[in-house]
Amino acid sequence: MNGKTPCSVITDVDLTMRNVIRRVFPNVHRRLCAWHLLRNAQSNVKKCEMMLYLKRCMLGEIEDDEFDRVWSEMVNLTDFVQQFHMCLTYLRFREFEANFYSNNGEPEFETNYHSLETFAVKHMTKEMFLLFAPYLNRASFIRVVDCHETSMLSIFTVLKYSTSIMWQVSYCASKTQFKCSCTRMESIGLPYEHILAAILHLHFSEVPKSLMLDRWSKHAKEGIVRCYAHGSNYWNLDSMAKYVTLVQISRQVCDFAHRDQEDYDHFMNLLGCQLNRMKVKYSAVLAVETDVNP
Repeated sequence: MNGKTPCSVITDVDLTMRNVIRRVFPNVHRRLCAWHLLRNAQSNVKKCEMMLYLKRCMLGEIEDDEFDRVWSEMVNLTDFVQQFHMCLTYLRFREFEANFYSNNGEPEFETNYHSLETFAVKHMTKEMFLLFAPYLNRASFIRVVDCHETSMLSIFTVLKYSTSIMWQVSYCASKTQFKCSCTRMESIGLPYEHILAAILHLHFSEVPKSLMLDRWSKHAKEGIVRCYAHGSNYWNLDSMAKYVTLVQISRQVCDFAHRDQEDYDHFMNLLGCQLNRMKVKYSAVLAVETDVNP
């Protein structure tokens, strides 16, 4: 393409592809493949009627009003609200379970590098720590055989005792950043044994922040809460479930109430009163949040 970066890239949900695209094309929009989405829907829902509606919503050239009608019919057909609640209940259980095991009790140390393990236990989720610990253990069998200094970088050559294969690990002291020729850090999102060997050689007592991805940490949700503090429920599964339920019920009420003037007037008056009540109720809370987060 003569060096021109694409505007978007269509893939499936493969994690490695997503990481590579983010690194090579940081400004590209990554889109999910429609074929994969339809295949997954068909294998999970197993309702032929629903597929006709979903294909029309995804692939059909229809106006907004027609889309809302088709989507509403599909939702009623698949009993969407009930299934959505079941999914959220399962996700909440898994999240609470993961938080409990990550924050209660500490895994047994597997290496002699207790300072690094203690730091990892404190910041990583338990699941990620169990992946990290074997890398740290294998790093003890790798030695630094050469170090080349440049104006910006220290380039370590590391060698595993049982093999003759060498890797190069670059270290930028000003940014505390490591990169390895094996590129496994970029692939798996955890510092691999080659980088850890260089860290041990430099006598680090903590894993550098550049090697601690937020998504693997115990504090991953804190950034999401701050980003969506004003009005978004995406970070709060319970709030999201309540919000979606209200939207679905409200849509069904609207489908009927607009057909009869008496019903229309009744619900407009009812909703108007409730809206004014809630504005008064939450106005003080919103004012405090605005003062705290200008």
